[in-house]
Amino acid sequence: MTPDADPTSDTQPEPVTAPSPTEAGPSRWWQRIGWKILILVAVGAALRMVRLDSLPPALFRDEAEKLMNGWSLLETGRDLSKHWMPLFIQVFGVTTSAIYQYCTVPFIWLFGVNEWSARLPAATVGTLTLAVNYAYMKRERGRDVAFWATAFLLISPWHITFSRWAQQGIFLPLALASGMLCWRQFLNGRRWALPAAAVCFGVGIYAYDVARVFFPLFMLVLVALYPRELWRRWRETLVAAVVFAVTISPVAMLMLNESAAAQARFNAISIFQPGASPGAVCSVFLHNYFSHLIPPFLLIFGDAELRHGSGVGVVTIAEFISMGAWAYYAVKRRRREDAVWLAWFLLFPVAASLTREGVPHALRAIVAIPLIQNMAGVGLHQFIQRFQKDVFAEASRHTAMLFIIIFFIPFASSYFIFYASKSAFNWQYGVKQALEEIAPFSGSVDQVSFYKVLGAEYLVSAYEKIPPSQIQRSGLQETKYRMLPFDTPPDEVFATLPPGSAVISPVMLKTPPGGLSKIIYPHRGNQPMMTLYLDAVVAKRLNEASAQ
Repeated sequence: MTPDADPTSDTQPEPVTAPSPTEAGPSRWWQRIGWKILILVAVGAALRMVRLDSLPPALFRDEAEKLMNGWSLLETGRDLSKHWMPLFIQVFGVTTSAIYQYCTVPFIWLFGVNEWSARLPAATVGTLTLAVNYAYMKRERGRDVAFWATAFLLISPWHITFSRWAQQGIFLPLALASGMLCWRQFLNGRRWALPAAAVCFGVGIYAYDVARVFFPLFMLVLVALYPRELWRRWRETLVAAVVFAVTISPVAMLMLNESAAAQARFNAISIFQPGASPGAVCSVFLHNYFSHLIPPFLLIFGDAELRHGSGVGVVTIAEFISMGAWAYYAVKRRRREDAVWLAWFLLFPVAASLTREGVPHALRAIVAIPLIQNMAGVGLHQFIQRFQKDVFAEASRHTAMLFIIIFFIPFASSYFIFYASKSAFNWQYGVKQALEEIAPFSGSVDQVSFYKVLGAEYLVSAYEKIPPSQIQRSGLQETKYRMLPFDTPPDEVFATLPPGSAVISPVMLKTPPGGLSKIIYPHRGNQPMMTLYLDAVVAKRLNEASAQ
């Protein structure tokens, strides 16, 4: 027992150093669990990194922005808006943390400006979450449970999807796993652990906006459930409070000094709209809240936005059934650790439910990871324990692994086989391909204009590798690339352009007289994604060049 341990408390450290009989028994299956964890993490890394440059099928504008700002930070120490080493970046009218942009820097230095460098930070963080969550669960519930929790996180559709593209939400599962690991170490008597947990939770609040709602509420739950432990070690608690305040101080300063910029996105999509009555707000909130807890979201369709899923549920049937087993055993045990998890589960939809756009929203509810997988790991392990002294003990474990794999197949086939063509439009597929079409005769094109392509300035900068210093100096004015106003009538697009122009647009326009057009389709798809238009002058130049 540690010096600070309370013999009447149910927060004593798990018997990790002295394994239970089931863990210390003669079973060959468990003797090699260390190697099995390494294999799981390696497979998890593969699922998050294989074909990362082409799956998702194209860079989305948010990814291109992060890539370009990361390149700018690497080359100049400033973002594209010329702010030196910023903690926050304002883009598309929204102020967000710069954590992802900084994480792209080493990958850009190693691999250059491309899709790999944009997405490898997310894949790396996702893989690291597997290892950190295993360490947490090993100390929280024991080695066997940690193995099953890792297996569920390994194949989680929710986690795989967000580990494969550039967005800062992927930092929240890592912040939660790290914070809970430190919290468990605090309960186990480690003096440094509570301040470390405060840092992890503070970084989560900095990383992504939804954490500003979830983490304070979750921390209040921990305080409410463990007041004696916190009070008895008040010095560590005080240090942790100070560390937490310092960690979130940039966010606090942003909220106080630039409230409009910090809240711009939330104000636009929140349920608290002018004229809305309290009853209407509550009704919308409850509808949103429960939409995250029902089978259509969890098991069948997932998030309607295809950047947030492949069109199947965000959890597998194996996870769902095993979560039910956890709930059964949690009711029987009635431990504080289970109460923490229950509160975590009840809180995860709150932030997403305060918005009125894209609900249910898998990204804004990403704080459900790795909780759901940990619940499933406990539930499955408890079920396996029923056969521990049975002659079928070894077979039950292999059957459990097969159970996990079988119910992973629907997502795996949907994502790794059909997703690229199915989601191409959502990923702004066609911009890169149109630029590649122009490349062989680029000298014949005086101006390339983008019409109704959101974030085209970042996409073309990333694909054409326009130096950040040039963008800082004059935007795209020194290049041949231009963005047409969105309110330009389609029939007037070419009338506003100089001769020798090409237009890239997802909107079907009338091919200019004497000009050419080419429709770009996704690989193995028949839906038009983008169209490249060449005016009569460019077409004439191409004909003359081919005749020579």
